[in-house]
Amino acid sequence: SVMQPFHKYLLKDDALERTLRISQDILLKEIDKLVTPSENPAVVWTRQHLFNFTSTAVFRASAGPVLSMNLIPNHEEHLKDLRNFEKGLGLLFVGAPNFMAPDCVRARGSLISLFMSDLVLSAESPFLQERRETLMKGLSSTEEFKDNMNFTIARNNLGVFLASVGNSIQAVFWTLLNLMENQEAYEACFQAVQKVAAKRQAGREWFTLEELDELMVLQSAFYETLRMYQALFVTRQAVEDFCLNPKETKGPKYMVEKGTMIMVLPNLMHMDPEIFENPE
Repeated sequence: SVMQPFHKYLLKDDALERTLRISQDILLKEIDKLVTPSENPAVVWTRQHLFNFTSTAVFRASAGPVLSMNLIPNHEEHLKDLRNFEKGLGLLFVGAPNFMAPDCVRARGSLISLFMSDLVLSAESPFLQERRETLMKGLSSTEEFKDNMNFTIARNNLGVFLASVGNSIQAVFWTLLNLMENQEAYEACFQAVQKVAAKRQAGREWFTLEELDELMVLQSAFYETLRMYQALFVTRQAVEDFCLNPKETKGPKYMVEKGTMIMVLPNLMHMDPEIFENPE
């Protein structure tokens, strides 16, 4: 299958460890810039916008090492396109006409053009190079791919961009915010990180994969955040007519016809007290 080798680069030799180290180095620099005293006395790090900081830090740490380091310098413009693309993605995903999400369509075109540009192609990460080679081998026999090779690859890379940057920004932001608002959870995560950091070799600031795997408490906080702020939706097409009964026994019933597109929102289940105790 052409899908199987997509992550071969990140999973072979020490490539994943190397990519992880570059990401952490970028994050440390972003944190240093945040807490370094400014010449302007009105600029205090404790008053900075958390989402803006998270967006910039995650974008630089993800898009650079995983996709192309040339994406970092103009990250504000790319972030703006990403946000506009995300806002209308749900409409496009279910087949809504383009005029219903004009900003999303424009942003999608801009991002696809970005991944077809010399700016990105001249400095593609080894991961993107591996993806390109895999796609060319697996799809080179199809006429559609031959006619639109660069466009097809750019669309695939846009998917990676959305997954590695767009999803990560939201997840990291909500995790940080929840830890800031929950002192008990913060202290538990802080102690867990300190315990692992204390065992590191002197002078090394970044965490290895093995060390990150030890941070089970932090992972738990992250997963709990994903449960509480899940924005994922799943679409399915009804293969036959059926009657949908709501959980309320006295509530209405809905007739769903064959061929109807159904959108399932997992967060409705994640906030169901019958499934998760004290879901909020």
